[in-house]
Amino acid sequence: MAECGVPTNPQNFEVWFHYAAGSNPDLKKALEEIKGNGSEIDPAVIDEIREEFFGDKNTKDAVLDISSKMSGELNRVLEIIQATGEDTTQFGNTLAGAADVLGKSDTGDVRQMVEELVTATKKMEARSQALEQELQKSTAEVNQLKENLETVTHEALTDELTNLANRKSFDKELRDAARNAANSDEPLCLIMSDIDHFKKFNDTWGHQTGDQVLRLVAHCLKTSVTEGQMPARYGGEEFGVILPNVSLEQASEVAEKIRSTVQSKKVVKKTTGESLGTITLSLGISQMKKDDTLDSLIKRADACLYAAKHSGRNCVKTEDEVDPDKVLDPQAASG
Repeated sequence: MAECGVPTNPQNFEVWFHYAAGSNPDLKKALEEIKGNGSEIDPAVIDEIREEFFGDKNTKDAVLDISSKMSGELNRVLEIIQATGEDTTQFGNTLAGAADVLGKSDTGDVRQMVEELVTATKKMEARSQALEQELQKSTAEVNQLKENLETVTHEALTDELTNLANRKSFDKELRDAARNAANSDEPLCLIMSDIDHFKKFNDTWGHQTGDQVLRLVAHCLKTSVTEGQMPARYGGEEFGVILPNVSLEQASEVAEKIRSTVQSKKVVKKTTGESLGTITLSLGISQMKKDDTLDSLIKRADACLYAAKHSGRNCVKTEDEVDPDKVLDPQAASG
């Protein structure tokens, strides 16, 4: 931590403890990739790492609460089954005793034994009905807890405004996709896109209309990709699309479809019905190489995105068209 200039506070200790202990291989790999690239590990980077791997405390607490309730409910089911097993054993013993008596009894003894069997059978029937009701109740409770857990998990990985995958989900999916691509020797492409002149649009028409634009772009991304391709809100007005098993040429076709779909939409102010014209996207594409880290893959896609901005916006640039070392400074090309 001292080497990297990371403040020694409890939040940062959580990250570096797991790094040093090796208890979270993905976290360790992420930090080593950042160190290996020579990138600065400042407090902001550590905050992103902590958020990515340990998540929001409220979300974690919600998941733990649901997990605890599910565990309690399952324990209750086991207790019911155990109790029923004891009842069944007792009923079996009664039947065994009856069979023994029947083998050596007269008519009076048989009548008494039959009456005892009828009584035991009725008790077992009542117990079985009670068990069925208890199991139905527990099944309903477990199903409800499962739905709650799925809801919490979805919310933790979804951008609330656009309903796309959020940055945390994007980072995890990209890491998994990169690992699969390396193991299978299949291509992996990444599209990074940005809404042109979004700040000016926001300043002119207000944040509510800006939010409307973000949702519109998100919808266009969803409808322009196929199963297995994940669009996400990367941050602000920037979006990413992860394309497993897709070549650079195919990725360019996907990006062009996204660009033209967005451009074809007319933005209308909901409160007045006033037409606000069209919006456009600039998009950049990189393809994973053998020596790539996630950081270098994203940086090349960003470089292509900035080149698209510098080329007049509303266009697609791939890494075979762009020299990342000669790209205009990102700050100058943004917007």
